[in-house]
Amino acid sequence: MIEQGAFITGNIILDTITIIIVSIIIFIIGIFITKWIAIRENRDESYKPAIILNILWLGVNIIFYTIFNFIAYGIFLAFIISFLMNIFIGSFLASKLYKQEYVVSLVFVIKILVYLLIIGLIVGFIVFIIILLIIIGLTVV
Repeated sequence: MIEQGAFITGNIILDTITIIIVSIIIFIIGIFITKWIAIRENRDESYKPAIILNILWLGVNIIFYTIFNFIAYGIFLAFIISFLMNIFIGSFLASKLYKQEYVVSLVFVIKILVYLLIIGLIVGFIVFIIILLIIIGLTVV
């Protein structure tokens, strides 16, 4: 039973480290993607609204993924809840930041989140493999 507990704890810690690292990387990439899409749609070209919007998403992602990782160990459920919250809260915030109607901001936010979802899957896989290789390398020595 102790060995099984240590194995589960090891996975939770590995998942939490991966969640935090990937969230920070996606936060940085998200600022540039948000600004890029805002420029393409003739919105505010400054970094301020992009940073504010991505800080919201960073907070939601880290909070929900970490909570669900420790409580229910359900990353898929955390993904669905945080994605929906990011869409609706992000759309409301984007409508205020970019002075647009909610529906227009909803489409804007969904575009950004689809890009970030694809990039997040790739970055998450790469970070997970790197962390796994580091841990395997440390246990071999």
